[in-house]
Amino acid sequence: MSIYINQNLKLPSKNFVDLLKPFIKNRIPSGIDCYNHFKFNDHILLFVETVNNKYLELTLDMVNMSIEEPLFNEFCTLSVSPTLEEKYHEFVDVIKSMSFENPNLYIIPWGETQKTCAKDRKFMREIDLKWIENIRILCQKNQANLIKIISEDCSEYTKWLENPDDYIEWEHHLERDWKKVLGNIPFIQICIYKLDILTKVNKIKTKRIITSLIAAHNVIMYFDGDNIRINEDAIKEISNKYSIKYSIKHRLRKIMKCLV
Repeated sequence: MSIYINQNLKLPSKNFVDLLKPFIKNRIPSGIDCYNHFKFNDHILLFVETVNNKYLELTLDMVNMSIEEPLFNEFCTLSVSPTLEEKYHEFVDVIKSMSFENPNLYIIPWGETQKTCAKDRKFMREIDLKWIENIRILCQKNQANLIKIISEDCSEYTKWLENPDDYIEWEHHLERDWKKVLGNIPFIQICIYKLDILTKVNKIKTKRIITSLIAAHNVIMYFDGDNIRINEDAIKEISNKYSIKYSIKHRLRKIMKCLV
């Protein structure tokens, strides 16, 4: 799986939707130098510093990217954040229009996530397992044999929950839960956290959340508004910026676990 990016692409803020529509099927990729090959069952963490037009392009690329193997028919879900729905609703409309043309693209608007994965503003693992089962049914209904989940609303969802620590802890069990429900169906999970939202909690808790999230994922990405850094480069940049001490031993344990 690849994201192809062109560093020189610059998008004007005006008439963004009109500009984007001609490229929905055969478009110019977003232009951010990114990770070349995602693997089956990857649990990917993307920390976002700035939500801008390049971020919109990156989101669209993640929706569009597909396995370079004709035997795989991908089913993709995108959970949309209120940040996009409020500030970039035209962009969300474009994504939704894509889903009408493609039955294997399922858009989850802000509000639907709370209904399907929480009760009384509390994250509950057993409810989430039912949601994963619904995704499996949709995947099979559309004769897909690969599931890609893009959770663009993770930071907003964490802020909305009354028990965010339980949700962050679940990130450490996500891969096991997905495998338990999906069986042999491969998946790719992309969790997007906007740092400006996470840092609105007190600094000690923010550092703990960031450290825990890094430990829970096997691919770490950091988008600063212009470029993406991957894995150790991403961790180094985040650690320096937010004064986090993160032991390389944690990363090695996570990587070795994924290789088993």
